[in-house]
Amino acid sequence: MEVVAELGTSGTSVGLIAARARVSRRTFDNLFADLDDCLIAVLDRALERATPLVTGAFAREVPWQEGMRDALAAMLDFFDAKPALAQVCLVEFGAATPVVREHRERILAAFAGLVLAQIGTEVSHPSPLAAEGTYASVVGIVNARLTGSDRQPLVELLGPLMGIIVAPFMDKEQVAREVDRGNELAQDLLAKRALVGETEQSSPQAEVPEALRNIRAYRARQCLMYLAGHPGASSREVGEGVGVSHRGQLARMLSRLAALGLLVKHAGGPGRPNAWSLTAEGERVASALSEQI
Repeated sequence: MEVVAELGTSGTSVGLIAARARVSRRTFDNLFADLDDCLIAVLDRALERATPLVTGAFAREVPWQEGMRDALAAMLDFFDAKPALAQVCLVEFGAATPVVREHRERILAAFAGLVLAQIGTEVSHPSPLAAEGTYASVVGIVNARLTGSDRQPLVELLGPLMGIIVAPFMDKEQVAREVDRGNELAQDLLAKRALVGETEQSSPQAEVPEALRNIRAYRARQCLMYLAGHPGASSREVGEGVGVSHRGQLARMLSRLAALGLLVKHAGGPGRPNAWSLTAEGERVASALSEQI
């Protein structure tokens, strides 16, 4: 992401990425088939993080425009927190190779389908063409904000974007109310950010240990994230969850994480497997990892 954000896809190469990550070309080749495969992995990771934000907003039993407002706010807030990811996925990948562009378009189309389906729950026969035009307008406005010289928070666009989204389905007064509600929610989110920023300045943050920052520690990081969601998992379950089938390799990884004070092993008793869980420090590190892409 750093290299693409700085140089664009045309200026990015495997050599530059490997050099920035301080690994060999062989290490890169062990992880990815080629540069396109690496870029697609970034897109898939972004999709993995963003989809629950949208589906969670739509899951509540509320009018479609309220769910839409919450979903859009969650996405804008997400990309504000990860500006490099927003720049890469929404802007730079639009000029990538056909393989990457097609993958990006499939992801955008999936989101468009999700939005259209949500509207269709309450609006009779929404026009696919109108929805497609609305979606293109929203993406275009967000991209323009990302490429502008004076970068302002994306969430500030919430009110105007809501006006564009609901305009084909509501009268002028209703559209104006949705714009106002979007603006109010945007101001609430900006106020919360300011409060969190003040709290973070006065509170110590969990640091990811050096042993987990290396690119080769990918499985170890996965192990922490798996146990964050599956406390009490056995060694076999952890191995299956992170894709490590070799018992010796798995045992060494768990032992190293335990030695770092991140995991603790609980005896399972006669006939029962041992169970693993995160320590308090492990939970803090896992939380820090979850905020990274």
